[in-house]
Amino acid sequence: MNIRIAPGTARGTVAVPPSKSMAHRLLICAGMSGGESVIHGVSDCEDVQATMDCLRALGAGCRQSGDTVHVRGTDFRTARARDVLPCRESGSTLRFLIPPALLSGAPAAFTGYGRLMERPMQVYAELCRERGLLFRQEGGRLTVAGRLPAGVYGLPGNVSSQFVSGLLFALPLTAGRSEIRLTTDASREEAEKILSGLADIGQAAYAPGEGGLLRVRIQTGAQDVYAASRRLFFAFAQEQKALCELVVKRASLEDVFLELTESAGEPPAEETGPQSTQPEEKEEAKNP
Repeated sequence: MNIRIAPGTARGTVAVPPSKSMAHRLLICAGMSGGESVIHGVSDCEDVQATMDCLRALGAGCRQSGDTVHVRGTDFRTARARDVLPCRESGSTLRFLIPPALLSGAPAAFTGYGRLMERPMQVYAELCRERGLLFRQEGGRLTVAGRLPAGVYGLPGNVSSQFVSGLLFALPLTAGRSEIRLTTDASREEAEKILSGLADIGQAAYAPGEGGLLRVRIQTGAQDVYAASRRLFFAFAQEQKALCELVVKRASLEDVFLELTESAGEPPAEETGPQSTQPEEKEEAKNP
C-alpha cells in the first residue's frame, strides 16, 4: 500500500489524554485533606482506579462520575486500613502511598499482581529499617507498620521522583522538622518532577500549623531549575502555605527563604552552600 502525504495546514481538534501522574497526586492530596474535594478530568484507567481503591481502604471516600471524582478526605495520622490496599499493577500507587500509610503507626498491607512487587523498593526498605519500622515483602503482599518519624531522609539524586513524592505527602504531617536531602545530583527531569510535586501537594493539601516543617534539599546542575524553584516558593509565600523550605545547590535563594519563612512565622533559614556568582540570578530572585 502506498500513501502520499501532501503539505498542508493542520486543522481540527485533538483531545489530550488526562495525566495519570497528576491524577494520582491530586487524588491523594484530596484524600489527605479535610472536607470534600472535586477533581475534574480524571482518567478511569486501572492505575488511577487502584489509587482510589487504596484511598477507600484507608478511610477516604471516592465517588467517580464520568471524569469527575468527589473525594472526602480523612486524617491519615489516625486512619487505620480497613482492608488490604489493592494496588493492582500500579507502581505509582504503591510508591506514593507507603509513607502516608505509615503516618498512623497501624499495619497496612499492600497487594498487587503481575510484576508489581518486582519493582525496586529498596529505598523504602532501607528507610524503614533505619527507623525501626516494619517493611516485609512476601510474594504479592507488602506489609508496613510503625509511625513515620520526623527527621532527615537522605535519598540519592537519581532515585525516582515517586519516592520523593511519597515522602512529600507524609512528612509535613509528622510532628517536628524534617528534611529530604538528595545526597547526589539530581537530573533536570527529576528535579523538575520534585518541584512540580511540591507545588501540587503543598498548595493542594496543607497549610501552616498542621504538622512539622519540611526542608527539601535538591542538588542539581540544571540552571533553569533555579528559576522554577524561586517561582514555586514565592507562590507558597503568597498563598500563606509555606510548609517547606528549599535548598538548591549553587542557587541564590536567600530572598526566597526570607519571604517563605516570614510567611510561615519561622526564623529565616541559614545559608547552606555557595551562592551563585551570576548577577542576573540574584535580580530574578528579587523580581520573579
